[in-house]
Amino acid sequence: MVGRGVGEEAELSGLVAEYRSVMGERGAAVEEWDEVEARLAERCEWSAEGSWHLAGLARRYGAFVLRNALALAIAMGVEDGELGL
Repeated sequence: MVGRGVGEEAELSGLVAEYRSVMGERGAAVEEWDEVEARLAERCEWSAEGSWHLAGLARRYGAFVLRNALALAIAMGVEDGELGL
């Protein structure tokens, strides 16, 4: 869906708050990405494959690149992507 608009920022803020809650105080201090993947699977209902991909994207690309990728995906109307997670 292209151009959802106003709710996107609130939706993103909600996801950030949820993931901060799940990850606790560790944040940038995380060294064990297996732990991050496990928490995503256990507490956020991601599949094992999905949590592996999500944590890997965060680790490899960081917020700057992913913010831009998110903006592009929204502008292009790409909701689930080719992986189909």
